[in-house]
Amino acid sequence: MDSTPHARRRSSPAPWILTAALTVGVLGCSDDEPKCKDEPVKTCVPPDDGGTGDAGTPDSGTPDASIFDPNTQVLLTQIDVYHTRNGIQSSPYNFNTASTQLVPKDGGTAITGTIVEPGRLRFDAPPGSYLVKNVANYYSISWRSVDISARRYGVPGRGSVFFQTPTPTSFNLTGLEPTPDPLSPTASTLRFHSLDIEESGSFDLQQQLGDGQTSLVTTDAQYWSDYGKVPRFDPARGDSAWVVQTVERDAGVEGDGGTPSLYTSLTRAADLNPFAFDGGTLSVQAALQPAPQQTVRFDWRRDEFNALRIASASSPFTSGQVEVYPALKTAQDGWIDYSPSPMLSYSAQPRDAQTPRVKELAYGNPYPATWDAIAMFTSTYAFDVTNPDGSRTYRASESFASTEAVSDLATTPVRPRISLPRNFKVDGIAATTPQLLGSATPLVTWDPPELGTPTSYTLAIYSLEPSNDFLRPVTRFYLGPDDRSVSVPPGILTPGKDYHLQLTAQTSPGGLRPERVWFTLVVPLSGATTSSALFRVQ
Repeated sequence: MDSTPHARRRSSPAPWILTAALTVGVLGCSDDEPKCKDEPVKTCVPPDDGGTGDAGTPDSGTPDASIFDPNTQVLLTQIDVYHTRNGIQSSPYNFNTASTQLVPKDGGTAITGTIVEPGRLRFDAPPGSYLVKNVANYYSISWRSVDISARRYGVPGRGSVFFQTPTPTSFNLTGLEPTPDPLSPTASTLRFHSLDIEESGSFDLQQQLGDGQTSLVTTDAQYWSDYGKVPRFDPARGDSAWVVQTVERDAGVEGDGGTPSLYTSLTRAADLNPFAFDGGTLSVQAALQPAPQQTVRFDWRRDEFNALRIASASSPFTSGQVEVYPALKTAQDGWIDYSPSPMLSYSAQPRDAQTPRVKELAYGNPYPATWDAIAMFTSTYAFDVTNPDGSRTYRASESFASTEAVSDLATTPVRPRISLPRNFKVDGIAATTPQLLGSATPLVTWDPPELGTPTSYTLAIYSLEPSNDFLRPVTRFYLGPDDRSVSVPPGILTPGKDYHLQLTAQTSPGGLRPERVWFTLVVPLSGATTSSALFRVQ
């Protein structure tokens, strides 16, 4: 089962969030961010029935009454739908009944389920509110039939590893955009992503591109996969990928009279022929072509997000980012989760005044005209927290994220739809106060945001590595709009370790159920994340 919310995307140069995420600060790699491509017309448009249901899209749908009685049972469904080059494929999740249980919220005995058909797990349970525990994660449910199926690109079973390892790479490229500044390592970058397999990442060159250089032949390069490891590519299956080049462009002087800023924009791209890779050296041969230019105009009301800060209200550590991605929306399935390289990335200057940003920026878009562009706006405000004895300091953050359709930005300012959860506490004490807990099962509580109506909440627990400031994911609770507390179950927290919490409130229009927001791409979508100090169990 998925270990992360849908709202995830990856941007250069390492794993990061699409909600840039709507859950900020997540580290590590996920198992579910696919892609797609059709041949030979080089579009990525799966069959669309115009919403009539005739395209044959597998749909978890309403379960047969013979396998589920809502009065006495709870049914959990996960039948993921993949949009591939050959059409649409369903993939029922292989539930392990030993690691998937229904846990009463009142602390009663966990209930083991029964697999009634592929992708469906049934629990015999009286009415009540429950948490579904699957491996390390928990899903809050107050309804009797829960569908956590995802809509994605690519093929099932991509998988990932936690740590990145470089892959040796050889290049034979032509058609490169001349580097604007050969002395800057970020003036021009090369990225790689597959529309057939869940894969994206960036290349490192031992020597930067020279002034006016338009070709590259080298055997001394490295590829860093955002997923940790490059999967197998099979030309018989049609597996292919894109190589794209981004360059730095002038974003103009900021509205507060600050220094001129830069942004990165996709300029050239190549859709590779199907190729083989199963370890060893990744060989990339391509003639890059200029990508058709488009523009995005946005009015980003940073001052309005800044006004919603709580714990970080006096902190000078601020950052903001805008990224634009290609995405597909079908009449039947809605937005399809997909994770390529961004076509545009703009960052506000650190510590800039929190004034509105009105920009019109250009980017290259080599993808099919039937695709839409979506933009992700993230405002992050860092502040320092400590552990109970003051021996460690960690830079935590509050953040706001919005996912928007680019077509809406010309007429609609980007402004907050939801504020931070309030009164965030651990065992009755403000979460930003470091604590030495007397129990390994603390009670985490909060009040709803003042602004906006939450569709869902997400509570993530991380452990801080003793040798560095790396946050290791421990568990995640996916919660409904009416949840106001979580009792951390036994076996999650270990005495002597430092832990950190992040609580996100999410909102989306249309009255969606929480699982849609947890596991599928929803546009528009907004989130607000608050963080705790470090705490330790005695």
